[in-house]
Amino acid sequence: MFNRFAAFFTVLTFLATSFIPATANNTSANAKRAKSQQLVAMLPASDGVITMDIQRFFSEAIPAVLASNKGLRDELFNKVSELREKTGIDLESFDHLAAGLKTEQVAEKKYNVLPVIIARGSSQSSGVITAAKTAANNKYKEESVGGKTMFIFSKKEVVAQAKPVNDDEKEDKKEAVIDTILSGISDEVAITAIDVNTVAFGDSGRVRALLEGKSKIGSDVVKLLNRKEFGVINFAAKLPAGLKDYLPKDNDELGASVDALEYIFGSMNVGDGVGTLSITGKTAKADQAIQLHDTLDVLQMLGGSLLGGSKREDQQLYARLIAAAKFSRKDAEISMDLVIPQKDIDMLVAILAK
Repeated sequence: MFNRFAAFFTVLTFLATSFIPATANNTSANAKRAKSQQLVAMLPASDGVITMDIQRFFSEAIPAVLASNKGLRDELFNKVSELREKTGIDLESFDHLAAGLKTEQVAEKKYNVLPVIIARGSSQSSGVITAAKTAANNKYKEESVGGKTMFIFSKKEVVAQAKPVNDDEKEDKKEAVIDTILSGISDEVAITAIDVNTVAFGDSGRVRALLEGKSKIGSDVVKLLNRKEFGVINFAAKLPAGLKDYLPKDNDELGASVDALEYIFGSMNVGDGVGTLSITGKTAKADQAIQLHDTLDVLQMLGGSLLGGSKREDQQLYARLIAAAKFSRKDAEISMDLVIPQKDIDMLVAILAK
């Protein structure tokens, strides 16, 4: 379960990271947060939620984050253009996205992470749905829920259509990413129109729950989502029971502290030539946060010492990131703030692109 959640979150994080102009003002940020909150309010009960500013990804993020990798930048824009020409779906026409993630235990130490995603923009929902039908070779079924029609596709068919035509190593990696993201979804995926410019898609059961409107995301998670400055990506989650089984703890102090974490929330931004990541974990009791803070301080020193002397550029990069992390604690909350300079962002992109 943890690997699936991490993979899903990593993909969203990489796609959402962007640059914020120095002239950005609070009014603009507050207005965008309000628009994102409209989508969050539609989501069904979820363990975690992620919001993204899609417009800034395309207008600011790609040119900035991929500044040192023109080939990858051009490839990404070409894929967007190809998708627009073949299916009529214009990704650049979406403004905001909100994703709700819910965990479901299917066996001992085995969980699925079921997503439902709402996207809103200037594109007509009817055109997006028509394009989805066409991409699936019109192999779908319909179901009426809450006065809306959801279109349901077989996950196997979606995966088959997404598979690359050419036997290429890069295409194989892309296929593996698709398989990983969809591995937590049940046998069916669905899409529906919420209104003329808003669509919802994801696991069919989660889309159905959204249309039924019988549950909403807990106020505890929503409040945490709004605790951080509004960024290109914001997230908050109530950690599911059983997550500790996937952590390498061996009954040590770190494991005991991690077990005590009940919530995580944070945001990501990049601006003025640096990237910023802010994450806060909330424990049940203040003394548990103290223990975790002390343990992380020790691990930070050890990690920096072990990697700092390496001649490998990638390990030197990791050492710099470890040293740059700033940990702080207030009551039962422990926070990590990390600032990454542009040159290290370029190195991270190069590593991800391999």
